Amino acid sequence: MNIVLIGGVHDSFVCQERLLEVLRQLSESKGVPEFVAVEYGESFYGEYISPQRAVSGMKPSRQEFLQDKISVQNMERVAGVVAYDAITHKSVFPDSPTIWLDNGRNFGEFERQAAGSLLSNKVMAVLDYAEKEGIDPNSQELIEKFMEVELDEVGEPIVNTDRDAMWVDELATCLVPDAEKYAIVIVGENHTEKGEGLLRQRLRRLGHGISIVSLTPLQGHLRSPDCPS
Repeated sequence: MNIVLIGGVHDSFVCQERLLEVLRQLSESKGVPEFVAVEYGESFYGEYISPQRAVSGMKPSRQEFLQDKISVQNMERVAGVVAYDAITHKSVFPDSPTIWLDNGRNFGEFERQAAGSLLSNKVMAVLDYAEKEGIDPNSQELIEKFMEVELDEVGEPIVNTDRDAMWVDELATCLVPDAEKYAIVIVGENHTEKGEGLLRQRLRRLGHGISIVSLTPLQGHLRSPDCPS
């Protein structure tokens, strides 16, 4: 099976735009994938993440604090980028099954966070940038300007290869030894790198062809396939 392994940064406007572009390109060049796998748990996304994509999911005190600091339009754009990589594929491949790679993960540490914290944290990052650069937080250009520097200070994530192993188990029943078929897997970019125990290497060892797509600005293109050995 041919697997397009797409790596990006969570909650990134830049990567959100590029992911949609990449998926549309794949639709034109390869057609409909057998499935699309995403780095989320289905119930966790539905019960915890999805409500945080709406301003109404915030605590009332957070809503009141932010309502006079940023325009409704910009707030909605920020809300739309939260966990974008869990659902963007549905706008291009509505009929392809979604594989939730983190279905077996314990999310206890995240569930203890305050309601709406994912959205409010991103809003505050945008507002901090606006204040630093002297940009009106109600400006229509704010998000575009923020995108120019958004990934400059992204830290190096800690890689837990146990998750990569869990993901392969989650994919096991979906992967088929058919070179004519393809699937899409969307994860954090660090999991697409070469390295012992990472998803890219684990899938390659199973004999699948791997194409790597990076959503970050300097590498946002389809690289040469990783042919199985």
